[in-house]
Amino acid sequence: MEFKLKSLFNNIKFVRKIQGGFTFLALISTIILAVSYLQLSKMGKIKDEIFNGYVNPEEQINNVYSNFQRTQFIMMQFSMPAFANKFNKNAKEYNVLKGYIDSSVDSLIKTNLNEDIKKQIVGVKAIWNDYKNLVADAILSASASQNYDMAADIATTSGEEVGIKLQRKFDNVQKQLVLKAEQLDEQIRNSVNTSLMFTIAGALAGSIVFLICVFLLAPAITKPLNKLKEIVKEFALGNYELKIIQKSKDEIGELTESLRTLQKAQKDKIFAAEQIASGVISKVTPTSKKDALSIAFNKEVDTIEALLHETGNLINANKNGDMSLRSKSTNFDGEWGKLLEGINSILDAVSAPINESANVLKIMANGDFTTRVAGNYKGDHQLMKNNINTVSSSLSDALRKVGEAVLATASAANEISASVEEMAAGAGEQTQQVSEIAHSVEQMTQTILDNTKNATIAAESAKGSGDKAKLGGEVVEDTIKGMERIAEVVKESAETVETLGKSSDAIGEIIQVIDDIADQTNLLALNAAIEAARAGEKGRGFAVVADEVRKLAERTTKATKEIADMIKKIQKDTSDAVQSMNQGREEVDKGKALANKAGEALNEIITNAQKVSDVVALVAAASEEQSATAEEISRNIESISSVTQQSASGTQQIAHATEDLSGLTQNLEKLVGHFKVDNVENVEETSHAFVAEYENN
Repeated sequence: MEFKLKSLFNNIKFVRKIQGGFTFLALISTIILAVSYLQLSKMGKIKDEIFNGYVNPEEQINNVYSNFQRTQFIMMQFSMPAFANKFNKNAKEYNVLKGYIDSSVDSLIKTNLNEDIKKQIVGVKAIWNDYKNLVADAILSASASQNYDMAADIATTSGEEVGIKLQRKFDNVQKQLVLKAEQLDEQIRNSVNTSLMFTIAGALAGSIVFLICVFLLAPAITKPLNKLKEIVKEFALGNYELKIIQKSKDEIGELTESLRTLQKAQKDKIFAAEQIASGVISKVTPTSKKDALSIAFNKEVDTIEALLHETGNLINANKNGDMSLRSKSTNFDGEWGKLLEGINSILDAVSAPINESANVLKIMANGDFTTRVAGNYKGDHQLMKNNINTVSSSLSDALRKVGEAVLATASAANEISASVEEMAAGAGEQTQQVSEIAHSVEQMTQTILDNTKNATIAAESAKGSGDKAKLGGEVVEDTIKGMERIAEVVKESAETVETLGKSSDAIGEIIQVIDDIADQTNLLALNAAIEAARAGEKGRGFAVVADEVRKLAERTTKATKEIADMIKKIQKDTSDAVQSMNQGREEVDKGKALANKAGEALNEIITNAQKVSDVVALVAAASEEQSATAEEISRNIESISSVTQQSASGTQQIAHATEDLSGLTQNLEKLVGHFKVDNVENVEETSHAFVAEYENN
């Protein structure tokens, strides 16, 4: 049974195994998500119920009670003569509070609450209606008629009783709301526990499936793959003698069958290669049209057969004495083409020296001894090349010497003729340059005199500029000292004004303390008036005193405000003065810096003026040296004139020598025949060309 299950598992496709594992995990995750979603939806509804049934009603109840307490405080003010001037303001505020309490209570009654809470809120509404219709209206009527004693009695008797009843009702509502909140909290706790239980169960189930996949499914995939990997490694090393066993029908089994087919095909190709190595050319049968290796193998066999055919033709042609035939190497690619090119190069190396030697001997027979066997040969071919070249060199040596003599003579005649022309032109140029130099020397002498005069004037101007610069430097120093004194005075004034500003700040703090005392006094007077109103007839005298104290505090507050305004104005003026003085001090500092820079510039001017004076002295000395140099140049011009006359005489002598050389060249021309030798194309043509060139010159 176990073997059948294992065999059935092995025959299942890998994709189905993986899909099954992930499908089970997805199912568990979906169940967990569904349960969590349901519990979250339930908790959302409970949350809304908490807000609508506890948070919002509790907030409204607290606001109603807070506004009711504010209403009681306003009713107390209606019963005090001290707040008579605020009657209209308090009446408006009471109407606003009354409307808010009415709307809030009606809203709570309409809210979806349980019957116990609604019953308590209805009781609150009834008590509130009694308070506003009986107590509040009575207090307002008494206060409007200035019967503050009656208003105080109503506020402290009936108003206090209604307040106690409302407090009890509010406490009952709070208890009912807290009980409702505890019930909702219990429901949320149950939902969270349920969701947590399903999550833990799903996690355990998912972990079990994961472990099954890791320790059962993964080895079932990796173990046969590792075996196939070892087989592929052996194939990569060229070992196709392994025994491949197929046990399953899944993807691993299909891959194993493909490797077995590959093994058989490779063995066939190995056998065919061994046959070729032993000299038997045979092809292999491709397993399919996509069997690229078999197709390439057969193509290689075709190439070898064509190569054998091409080399056979070359062998037969050479046996018959035909050395001009070459193999068609362009029909072959790669190294096969290079092999045939190598055979062709061997044939070329054998036939090239023979053909070149025959051509050189034929040219020598026609009288041309300049041609040589120039090929790069070795062995016997090199020996044959050397012998032919030695014969050609020996025959042309004598003729080459005669040609060299003619060429040397022609070259010498050309050089002499060119020299004569250059010397004649040089003599003319020298005569012209002597004249130009004499004129330039006169101009230079005049310029030297002018420079000496200008140097003297410049020296006097530089001295005067230096004296004025020194005087300006002294003035700048006095200016800097005056600015420093101004800066000190401005600094002391700024410190004095700043001290005054700090004193005004201290006065402002004292005024603030007085103002706070007046506010406290006013508040104490108000509290005393309230207490006097509560005391009734006995507190009337105390109320009069409290009213006088309140008035005194108001006057004190008014006076302190006026003093504070004056102090603030003084502080502002003081701050502006300090700022202006600081700006003045900054401007003085800037002026001082600029004056320092001016002093430094004047010092540099003084230094540069001294330098200019020194340079002018040097210019005067240089002018004197230039004058002496001009006299020396004048003497040299006379020497150049004498040399020019001597050059003219030498030119005439060279012309006579050139005529004698021309006659000698014509005699040499008759000695050279019609031979063609190394470095001389044709001696007769060269001689004629030289004579023609000389006659033209």
